[in-house]
Amino acid sequence: MLASVVLAFLLVGVVLTAYNFERFTQTVSEHAGLQQLARVMLRGLAVIGDAHEARAVAASADIMLNASRRDPASNQGRVLAPLWLELRSSAGELVYASQGLAGRELVGTPDSLQEQQIDGRTYWIARSDDARWSLRLGTQALATRTALRWVVEDLLPNLLIAFPVALLPIWLAVRRGLQPLSRLSGQLQRRDADDLSPLPMDERYREIRTVRSAFNGVLDRLRERIGRERAMLQDAAHELRTPMAVIAAQAHVLVQAPDDAQRRTAQAQLQQAIERASHLSQQVLALAALDKPPQAEAQRLDVAELTRRILARHSPGLMARRMDISLQAPERLDWVLHASAFESILGNLLDNAERYGREGGQLALTLQCQVGQAGRPDELQLCVADDGPGIPEAERAHIFERFVRGRGQQVRGAGLGLAIVRQAAHTLGGRVALAPGLDGRGVGFLVTLPA
Repeated sequence: MLASVVLAFLLVGVVLTAYNFERFTQTVSEHAGLQQLARVMLRGLAVIGDAHEARAVAASADIMLNASRRDPASNQGRVLAPLWLELRSSAGELVYASQGLAGRELVGTPDSLQEQQIDGRTYWIARSDDARWSLRLGTQALATRTALRWVVEDLLPNLLIAFPVALLPIWLAVRRGLQPLSRLSGQLQRRDADDLSPLPMDERYREIRTVRSAFNGVLDRLRERIGRERAMLQDAAHELRTPMAVIAAQAHVLVQAPDDAQRRTAQAQLQQAIERASHLSQQVLALAALDKPPQAEAQRLDVAELTRRILARHSPGLMARRMDISLQAPERLDWVLHASAFESILGNLLDNAERYGREGGQLALTLQCQVGQAGRPDELQLCVADDGPGIPEAERAHIFERFVRGRGQQVRGAGLGLAIVRQAAHTLGGRVALAPGLDGRGVGFLVTLPA
């Protein structure tokens, strides 16, 4: 604030200096003061008919005028250049001339002001004539640098006086205005590290109210995120407890088995438990990675080709269940997105279809681009549908939550696949919703991603 006020005063000083200098130079260019002085002095000499008396009056005026010009108290602390006076009769005879002229003649036009070069310097000459006398006044022209210095010297004291007078109320207002912010800072510093409760609102100050509201919004999102992470940690620990118990039990059986048959059985069950724990760990890590903003920039990709590659990777497992797979997509479809997030979406939907789809059933993938009113691509739609057992109506509202699995399912799983799909779609700014299955059976998942 102090720097802003100083800058404002500097700008005001520059503007006022330019304005006053322009007025000063305009006044000087008209030379109204010198011309008016010549007229006044000539009116005083008009009543004198004798040349000796006129010379005495002119000499007295010369002495008084130059004495005044040399006195700083009479000229705002400045010493002005000497004023030369020359008096001639109407016939042109010299009556009086200032000593500084030294025989030089002042030339001018009656009732006007002209410039005259004397000894290489510019002088302003004012001339006024009547029926008896011709009076001429001359003084050295004022340099532009000198005029500018005078203007600044006149203006600077006023600005120096006005600066503290203007700064004091601004400083008081800023100090008073920052007190609510200081109190808010004190409240934050006194808080415990684990205290994420909203800050109390103070309705008296609109500016601080917006800061409190924004900060409370940050606290709300932080509480929600920490809550999700704690819930995820608890659920993951609960889900891992079963396979870890199986691993411990089967490892004991494997060591204590009396024959090869029991060892092979224990080894198979141990392998299944390890695979389940590994799958759960990978999905937990994938979900945690999607909770963070993407580190890499989105790229323009051929989504149709990317979809075909992902489908090819999952085809062996789908074909092992004798599923009829179809893909309806354009030959090429360019879109700007994060490839890893899109792979998480489609990969988990295909894994979900492989696990819960009908043996020997159908799986249909549809990839298309919706065009908006302006004729430009508006959104990308990916639909994965099957004709399997589907999802009961009572369970559909919670199917995208973490660690939620349908009741009565015999297939091993952690219940994180669809949660990963929803989080990945959210990362890409899109959404996922349930859609109709095939032939009135099964279920579909429609993923919509904005342009």
